[in-house]
Amino acid sequence: MCGIIGYTGNENPVSFLIKGLKQLEYRGYDSAGIAVFSDNGTHIVRAVGPVRNLEHKVSKLSLQGFSGIGHTRWATHGKVTEGNSHPHQAGRITLVHNGIIENYSELKEQIEQIGRTLKSETDTEVLAHLIDIEVEKGFLLLEAITRVIPKLRGSYAFVVSDPEDPRCLIGVSQGIPLWVGNSNGNMLLSSDSRGLSLFTNEGFVLKSAEIVQCRPGSFQVFDFSGHLTTKNISLTQLSNDSSELVGFEHYMMKEIYEQPLAVLNTKAKLIQSAQLYSLPFKLWDHVQLMGCGSARHAGLVAKHYFEQIVGVTATVDYASEFSDCFNHTQPSTLVILISQSGETADTLSALRAAKNRGLATLSITNRKQSSLSLESDFCLFTEAGCEISVASTKAFTSQVSLLLALAYEWSYQIERVESSFRPQLNPYLSALPEQIAQTLQRDKQIRFIAEKLLSSRSFFFLGRGVLFNVAQECALKLKEISYCFAEAYPAGELKHGPLALIDKDSTVILLTTRGSTGDSVSDPLTHLQQDKMKNTLQEVKSRGAFIWTWGADTPYFRQESHEFPPLPSSHRFTEPILHTVLGQLFAYHLAHLKGAEIDKPRNLAKSVTVE
Repeated sequence: MCGIIGYTGNENPVSFLIKGLKQLEYRGYDSAGIAVFSDNGTHIVRAVGPVRNLEHKVSKLSLQGFSGIGHTRWATHGKVTEGNSHPHQAGRITLVHNGIIENYSELKEQIEQIGRTLKSETDTEVLAHLIDIEVEKGFLLLEAITRVIPKLRGSYAFVVSDPEDPRCLIGVSQGIPLWVGNSNGNMLLSSDSRGLSLFTNEGFVLKSAEIVQCRPGSFQVFDFSGHLTTKNISLTQLSNDSSELVGFEHYMMKEIYEQPLAVLNTKAKLIQSAQLYSLPFKLWDHVQLMGCGSARHAGLVAKHYFEQIVGVTATVDYASEFSDCFNHTQPSTLVILISQSGETADTLSALRAAKNRGLATLSITNRKQSSLSLESDFCLFTEAGCEISVASTKAFTSQVSLLLALAYEWSYQIERVESSFRPQLNPYLSALPEQIAQTLQRDKQIRFIAEKLLSSRSFFFLGRGVLFNVAQECALKLKEISYCFAEAYPAGELKHGPLALIDKDSTVILLTTRGSTGDSVSDPLTHLQQDKMKNTLQEVKSRGAFIWTWGADTPYFRQESHEFPPLPSSHRFTEPILHTVLGQLFAYHLAHLKGAEIDKPRNLAKSVTVE
């Protein structure tokens, strides 16, 4: 959420700023703005809504300058208004800011007591005033910032300029990343490597508690005391993942269709990962998985893998509840933290709490050089490519497939699974990309069903075991982008309360399993689950609900359901991913038919970098 772009160099900054902001749109925002600095002073342009609104306003002006800063804002302090949009200005100081100044209320009182008036409702303007107060005392901009930092509480990143030195930009990182890049003498700052990737192939991210001072063609890095650091900068190759829709109407559908390749690439890279094979699995007998939203749902699915394949106990917690999660952990616990961006604030807080307790940490993320990957003891990467749509699709299925492969490798290393299986790491994952592609062939059928369900008042996703966790993810997708009432329940809990909500205006989606165990031996548990799901179907059908069953083709469910698009027959450990793909397609088509904003649903952000 929120995006920062900064530029100083030998060209007009406007094009760099607008293009950079467009690269950051996927993070989620509700307003945008830029400030351009020149010998003639500072010119600020802001607009509510998409970057194209800002671009339209800028196109009517002849902005020229030496440097500039831009920002996409996701409202935290204050309503979505132009006045609350960034950049903010106080006296000589202009800045853009990500994160939250937790003690801004008391700082605001101090500022107002000395006669200063704030024009916005934001914590950002408070920060600008604090720096301007120090500049007024005669301190240079870098000195002023180092004097203000000790007064701040929270995680933040900001970029600031003083018109007395318009070719200089200073960036600060405290717990929230800020990237630096150099393109032919043009220095760039961004909250995301994607904001740099149009302009340069290499960049580096500031460590927490670092300051960078940029001038055309050069930069210096300081600590929070203002001392120049002598560290060697480690440059990272930046990936400019394709952001073209290439025939798709929305990024979400494009990313749904990219899942076979994302899962294939994730498995291929994991097999080559030296870190995977060097993990000290024998030290751990308990796994604690943590994440937010879809990442947590991936952890819920993985809990079954670790317990059934590896034989270790596993718990799953909301990362936002981290303060209560580590009270009963043992030194033999491995904490696995899951985040697509690697910058999720709640997940980073959980990571730091785990490390403070001396626990081993393993991060699963899609972003190299992210805060999560840099701070964890161990890290494994998904290879989903850039995911632009706010609703996670290919990132989720890549996370689940990686966690499944991780469980198999763990079981090999502790000799729980026969070594004869090892050459393929996970033989069932080998067939998964093709099975996802087969599931995607149901696309038109899913759209047809979605048209029939436009008037449905509520949606209930029911499953047993791991399919209940998949039902949770499918319900979340529907909520996120269609704004429909959707809820998931364990199928056995239906008669203990939720059944009161079922009527003729309800749609009940049953997630069923025929999952083979990978050999010819029948699984008694699967048969038991099927028998119980048959009872559940009759319970809801007798109350007039529309019945839609997902699963491998089974005569009973095909006959008794109103709709039954069969899934490819798969292993019980991989079929949850196929159910997920159906859920993604349904959420997309229902939202599209309702005219919802699919890639940027209201009130949501792609990378939630504040708690």
